[in-house]
Amino acid sequence: MEEVIHIIPLGHEIDRAVKPFENLKANKVYILAVTESPKYSREMLKRQKYYLEIVKGQLERQNITVVTMNVDMFDLLQVIKTIANLIVQEKRNNNTVFVNVSSAGRLTSIGATLAAMVHGAKAYY
Repeated sequence: MEEVIHIIPLGHEIDRAVKPFENLKANKVYILAVTESPKYSREMLKRQKYYLEIVKGQLERQNITVVTMNVDMFDLLQVIKTIANLIVQEKRNNNTVFVNVSSAGRLTSIGATLAAMVHGAKAYY
């Protein structure tokens, strides 16, 4: 049975990550965020975890399965590779894949857009 999958690269944002689900359906959401890394301050990681937990909680209350992934959102190649791999994996399972390109910073949004375009996912802002 086909499922609707969303990939959300998450920065310090809530509304742009959850508002689309007022109109869009989702069975599963992947939230990508940098939550562990020796490269970044504890304060920055703590702040990112705060946003992640709020978004995750709001989506789970809508009965959406949420999978969180630690991804260095400041590493363009890691962002592209992670999103591309998720798209390929989910499309292999005959699922429809959407990519939110508005819930993170500009660099991450560029990577998300490129991965979606190359692999035939539906990007939305």
